[in-house]
Amino acid sequence: GKEIDWASYRGKVVLVDFWATWCGYCIQEMPDFEEAFKAYGDEIQFVIVNTDDGIGNGEKFISDKGYTFPTYYDLEYNAVMTYGVSGIPRTIAIDKDGFIRYNRTGIVDSEALQSIIDMIK
Repeated sequence: GKEIDWASYRGKVVLVDFWATWCGYCIQEMPDFEEAFKAYGDEIQFVIVNTDDGIGNGEKFISDKGYTFPTYYDLEYNAVMTYGVSGIPRTIAIDKDGFIRYNRTGIVDSEALQSIIDMIK
């Protein structure tokens, strides 16, 4: 029910990940995003965006797995269209100056995720 005010992220490092419950690769990378969220907390703004039709499946999945990263639901596909997401999982890393430093479709394992974080910190 919350909308993201992108202006509030100005000057901060942001890591965005688009996913869906039906996407096997998305599910596979979730534990790594949870670990990174726990490790970096306030240092990096995590925006984990579910693209399922509706909220129910995503909420249940997040709850059942006990994930604590902030999850948002792109019910009208506004973010998907804004960022040109044509496949998932899609990871986008934005540095503190607002520049997109990483924008790729495909699974991100723990090693790749750490490399992305190191690049934008």
